[in-house]
Amino acid sequence: MVVTGDIAELFKLCGMKSVYVMQEQAKFEWASAMLFNCGACKTLTPQYVDNPENPMFDMSWATAVGEIPAEWNHCVGYAEPKDAKLYHFTQGLPCFFETNGLEEDKVWQEEWQAAKHTVSWKELMGRSIHADHVMKRLIGSYK
Repeated sequence: MVVTGDIAELFKLCGMKSVYVMQEQAKFEWASAMLFNCGACKTLTPQYVDNPENPMFDMSWATAVGEIPAEWNHCVGYAEPKDAKLYHFTQGLPCFFETNGLEEDKVWQEEWQAAKHTVSWKELMGRSIHADHVMKRLIGSYK
């Protein structure tokens, strides 16, 4: 997944329902991105989740299921390309030749480039207390 929107927007959607999903897709995909209201989600105890007899994907454990906007779970390759706030690469990442070539690949590629970008230690630390500590040690005034 690549999140390009402000995740705080999702939390503003949370009300009294147990879980929020993007319901414009097939029901088996609802679990692909979920926002839980832990205060209203009392059934999902570790014991309930660990019991293989309990159904999970039908969401019968939820007292109520709310909806998040489609832009918060855009399933790349399944839905028409569009601007989204959360891109879900369910078929695989664009770095694999089997799953690249889609319009949304550019979003993933930009984030990948940003994630592997580095800067010098001095630029990273700036004027932090850690930088001052190391500089004092290097010039001999560290005691």
